[in-house]
Amino acid sequence: MKLAVVIMGVSGCGKSTFAKKLAGIVDQREAMRSVFIEGDDLHSDSSKCSMAQGIPLTDTDREPWFKRIAASVVESAVVEGDNTVVIVACSALKRKYRDTLRDSLSGCEVRFVYLKVGRDVLVTRLQNREGHFAGVSLLQSQLDTLEEPVPSIERDVVIASDATSVDDVAAQLLN
Repeated sequence: MKLAVVIMGVSGCGKSTFAKKLAGIVDQREAMRSVFIEGDDLHSDSSKCSMAQGIPLTDTDREPWFKRIAASVVESAVVEGDNTVVIVACSALKRKYRDTLRDSLSGCEVRFVYLKVGRDVLVTRLQNREGHFAGVSLLQSQLDTLEEPVPSIERDVVIASDATSVDDVAAQLLN
């Protein structure tokens, strides 16, 4: 089995932290291994510069980014082989972005984990975050862009709140 898990949500929801914890859980399972991909690392320099200036990305900006993410996931799955869970932290705010990833990740079962976090918590996290190009100035545009997954339509999505443990999500994804 090759599984791609996209940890998604707006800036400050905890995608990278959650993804790394999930990778640790996967690695503790017998005969399973994880690969973690930080989607932010795959943004172009111009996109990072725009976001650092508080300029939201457009669909045109995001398209090559999703292609790089998909290529990285597929390459990791091929290199690592069966029983690999490739975990990627990536906003995937719109359904069409998630559909692009679903369509591009050939050879992998694809699952999404939507980290649903309240605005006040997001603002606090972003105000306290250091060394990242996406700050609090982008939050409203991200919330405006967000198309929350509807599980009855997007059946491959697990919704996790602040109160949901990574262990609980891992059980849903891996059992």
